[in-house]
Amino acid sequence: MAKQSISARAVNGWINDMDVTKSWTETEMDGQRGPDGYPSVIKIKCKVCSEFRARLKNVRNFSTAFNDGISSASLKRHNVKKHSTSVMHLHAMRMHEQPTFSVDTEFVAVVNIA
Repeated sequence: MAKQSISARAVNGWINDMDVTKSWTETEMDGQRGPDGYPSVIKIKCKVCSEFRARLKNVRNFSTAFNDGISSASLKRHNVKKHSTSVMHLHAMRMHEQPTFSVDTEFVAVVNIA
């Protein structure tokens, strides 16, 4: 079964909207051109979340999806937008911009043990 892909033209539009500085998105192409003449994107990942993966493991709603990259049926604008506003991603971006920032001291999740 072939992997689902999407035109790089469409993905570049998403990136222009959500990652204006091109600092966190990374795409993987399959080398084939689609009907629009643009290469096909088969995976999108977050460079910043991947970089800080070990420090993000205890963040609420931690997910490896954008560390490893989303592909196939998950390769949708909505998923990229959702990631860009996630607590995990916001922490990663803050660590990227402020190396002294520590997730351990910010936004600690409270667990109610009953």
